[in-house]
Amino acid sequence: MTAGKRAARWRNGTRPDVILGKIRKVATVTEDNRVQFSGMDYFDDDALLHGSIDYGEDLSFDVKQIVRSKAVTRWVTKGKFTSADFIGELNKAINDYLVAEDRDFVVVSSLSVESEGVPFRIVRLPESTINLYGALPKKFATRSSHQDRWSKLFPSKSDLPETYTAVAISLRAKHKSDAITKAFHDLDYVRGLLALSIVPGNSFTLGAHQDQRPLNRVMLGGLHSLHDTNGQLVDADQFWYEPNYFERQAINVADRKDRIRSEFQFYRNGIARAIGDDRKILEDSVIRYARALDEADRNIVILKLWSALEHLVVHGEQKPEELISRCAFVFSNDSYVDQVLRVVRACRNDNVHKGIQGEGLDSYCYQLHRIFRNMLGFYISRLKRFESTLGQVNEFLDLPASTVSLEERLVKVSNETRLLKMALRFRGGSR
Repeated sequence: MTAGKRAARWRNGTRPDVILGKIRKVATVTEDNRVQFSGMDYFDDDALLHGSIDYGEDLSFDVKQIVRSKAVTRWVTKGKFTSADFIGELNKAINDYLVAEDRDFVVVSSLSVESEGVPFRIVRLPESTINLYGALPKKFATRSSHQDRWSKLFPSKSDLPETYTAVAISLRAKHKSDAITKAFHDLDYVRGLLALSIVPGNSFTLGAHQDQRPLNRVMLGGLHSLHDTNGQLVDADQFWYEPNYFERQAINVADRKDRIRSEFQFYRNGIARAIGDDRKILEDSVIRYARALDEADRNIVILKLWSALEHLVVHGEQKPEELISRCAFVFSNDSYVDQVLRVVRACRNDNVHKGIQGEGLDSYCYQLHRIFRNMLGFYISRLKRFESTLGQVNEFLDLPASTVSLEERLVKVSNETRLLKMALRFRGGSR
């Protein structure tokens, strides 16, 4: 039994005994009780083993590797070779990790927004504090030791462009990999909230010309470094970076600072009011939205933006008709929005199922951006007005869009209510 949310288990449909059987054949225990593996097949088998496990916890990839390796070692050493024995060892390893003490980390990065236009200097989230600077504090100058390796990766690009806003995310975690994962989860959430306000319609290139720049105006800088609270590097030999780093010109939004601050607070406060799983759905949708706009390939943008909208409206389920009808309900030009989503969905399906690459997709990207933004705002407003859940808001969205149909249903419900009251009086003795 783990100390976390739930125990690890095998994914449905997997056959772990097949994979574990192969690992057992190549594993030997040395005289000093170490486990060794012969040949190169173990690396493929370990990857399959990883894919067969539902870890039950939000662990980073590196931590999953650590606990899985410990479980394999203990499983082989003890000589109890069933899949149940392995899961038992894995849960012990996860529990050991979870009960370990957290430590303080600071992740340093940057955003492609000019500092004078940033509408706030600090954002406090439940698990992190994000500071935004015009110039990076001197104590983090230790990251300059990564410069030589960075220059070899990106000879003509700055690791922290002068016009970008420097960012430091302070948080607690058990492992450096978890610190990075948590930090960019929260930073991407903030980027998403900013992008909802900063990305204007005219930042999308419409017409025949295909712009190859990412659509997002709030991009991450290239190099991300990990520090302790004193500014010293946690690992002098390791930094993180964006493989497809695009150094775009920083946007200056100083003239829109007040509006951006207001809209940012509207989205953030509204999402914070949501309860339970609803809050996570809204937060994750915003993160997916931000990451979708980071892509340069418009085909990928379509796939990821659709996924973000799907997560928001039908919570990741394959219910395209419900998604389309719920979105159309919110707009006065509902029939037009219905057609937009059907065309975009057909384009998406051609890409996914037939490998057909769409052309001139900027307009579709803009339409999805607009629909996502409006749907998020609608959910936030109705959660407050109805004092309800996303499920109850969706019940409202699932009502007929036609006023005639709504009036007919209202008459039917009124008649049914009258009969129910009569039945209550009858059964209550008032005959």
